[in-house]
Amino acid sequence: MESHCSSSSVSGASHHRSGSPSSAAASSVGGSWSWELPRILLLRRSKAPDFKDKKVFGVPLWVCLQRSGDGIPIPPPITAALSWLRMNALNQVGLFRRSGVKSRIARLRAASEEAGWEMYSGGLGKQEEITWADSGDDSEIRTVGGTKFSYLNEQQAYDVADMVKLYFRELPEALLSSKLSDTFISVFQHVPEEQRKQAIQCLLLLLPDENREVLQTLLDFLAQVASHSNENQMTVSNLAVCLAPSLFHHHHQGRSTSQRPASTEALSTTPGMPDPRELSQSRAAHDCLHFLLREQNSLFRVPEEMLLCCRFSSLEESIPVSLSELGSEMGSDWRAYLKACIASLLKEVRDRNRVGAGWFSINMGGGGDGSGWRGLEGVEAWWRKVGDGHPLRLWRIEADVEAPPPEVARRLISERHLWDPALLKCRRLKISHRGADDEDEGGKIDAELFQYVRASISPLPPRDYCVLRGWRTDLERGGCAVVEASVEHPAAPPLEGSVRGVVLASRYLITPCGSGRSRIIHLSRVDAK
Repeated sequence: MESHCSSSSVSGASHHRSGSPSSAAASSVGGSWSWELPRILLLRRSKAPDFKDKKVFGVPLWVCLQRSGDGIPIPPPITAALSWLRMNALNQVGLFRRSGVKSRIARLRAASEEAGWEMYSGGLGKQEEITWADSGDDSEIRTVGGTKFSYLNEQQAYDVADMVKLYFRELPEALLSSKLSDTFISVFQHVPEEQRKQAIQCLLLLLPDENREVLQTLLDFLAQVASHSNENQMTVSNLAVCLAPSLFHHHHQGRSTSQRPASTEALSTTPGMPDPRELSQSRAAHDCLHFLLREQNSLFRVPEEMLLCCRFSSLEESIPVSLSELGSEMGSDWRAYLKACIASLLKEVRDRNRVGAGWFSINMGGGGDGSGWRGLEGVEAWWRKVGDGHPLRLWRIEADVEAPPPEVARRLISERHLWDPALLKCRRLKISHRGADDEDEGGKIDAELFQYVRASISPLPPRDYCVLRGWRTDLERGGCAVVEASVEHPAAPPLEGSVRGVVLASRYLITPCGSGRSRIIHLSRVDAK
């Protein structure tokens, strides 16, 4: 019986045929089976996988994305390993083909597992020292507390390369995803050659965001390895042979002989010879990875004609309005818009019970679980859909911090470099000071334009944001509020080489909760593009 069939529908069908002998047998007692599912099976739920005892290897990319906290879906030790190989091993003959030493690979794996995410916290340093990342080979290795995964400097190139292959091989779900791996392979078995690029582009869009970004990172690195094939003898074809088994689901989860279809067994007529179907899949997987490597510079760009066919509205495309237009739908200006945002924020969180209306809780886990990532103990999270036509969810995060509300507000407004490790550059642009025009029944509001740039994993471009930000520090009971929304302004054009992200909504409410502590409630809806 299919697991999605409900007991009520099945039961109804059996009652409809109550006069038939089969239904009488099904409803009889004493050893015969029943069409209705046992109640214990209806109540039993499969246990969610637990990755608390793992830091790097064997952890899904979506869990890595949660643990990073800043949109980086690949563990820092693996990112650092790719960078180390890029700087030190591109001329090594047979890189990814020649095997390393198992004992050294095991030690390297253990060192990477021990490092985990702990070396990824702590910020980037003082604000005046924040600059664009260099475009050189070292750009994606983060310096945290002066440490750059120095243990890699003691390793052999072939050991590091084997560790990278091991990481992708041990992913619980293949990089090309369990659902789509067979489809990627089928494209190179059944789709005409002239239509394959469009088919692959569509499949890439169907991948989870974290899988697609890590795939792009890996392909960019492997393309650099192939560019030195005159030295390392690792052409695109050779790399495809070595890496395909680690990236595709049909190799990623092997199946026993007893699980193969009878038709497949019949095709293998010679004992000891590989199954013809598996050979065909292996060749198609090689051809697919070869194609991805060869075309990686253009595959991850959505064709303009495809976008035109979608007919997105300006809201669906997340196009921010100019500062002068903000608030025009209210018959007012951006000052009135900020006041309305703060009033809406206060109304949203005034009644604690509102969280239950349309909000879905998320299990955030907790720090101190041995997983090596920045703990989220004491953090509560929810999400809900917003009925404005935009697909992005609204997220709500709540946490207590050991600081009074004014201090927390100052940290949010002026010291982003201390709490955002992905920050590359920021500047505060147009400041609107308090004045008589800004004070009415809505209270006093400070406002400014704030532009900031956040890093992405290589080769993805950094994300640039320009937001109108307003805040109040005179709320009841000593509370503070900070609200942000993206705008376009001639004084803050997108920085060269970046992609402009859009903050649809960012709202902070900070309230005192005794003993110098604060409760932070953050509502967020950001399109990182």
